[in-house]
Amino acid sequence: MKSFEKKQCERLYEKHADDVYKVALYLTGNVDEAKDVVVKAFLNLYNNLDAVNPDYALGYLIHEVKSLITKKSDKTLLVEEAIEE
Repeated sequence: MKSFEKKQCERLYEKHADDVYKVALYLTGNVDEAKDVVVKAFLNLYNNLDAVNPDYALGYLIHEVKSLITKKSDKTLLVEEAIEE
């Protein structure tokens, strides 16, 4: 990791982590799941740092949180349906 990228990620984390966590907790209703989703969202941000405008990082992170929760919900529903059959 380049020094600039590391510092940029640290700044974005410090600036947005609480808000992203609050959204994740509201959407999941589960502390552990919310923490996992936030970590994954920030990892996705880091992996796409070149493509994300720092001014819009919060929007990107919230979108990632929603996407990750939706994907998890879809998988959970598929597993539940398979068990019922």
